Amino acid sequence: MVYVYIYYPNPEYNIHTNPNCSQIQKHNKPNQRRISINNANDFINEFRNFIQVNYQFASNSSVNDM
Repeated sequence: MVYVYIYYPNPEYNIHTNPNCSQIQKHNKPNQRRISINNANDFINEFRNFIQVNYQFASNSSVNDM
């Protein structure tokens, strides 16, 4: 499994393969937005959501990361 953390407003993301990594654990906030992708169809649909701007990012705690 791969974990990707997307952070806004900094144009960065972190990719981790170990779910026990301290970097992933510190981003485990209450109400954290999560997307689970289990197969190629999920990937295509979620990628489409990003392209169509269905996920909002802004400089406030509710939408600044995913």
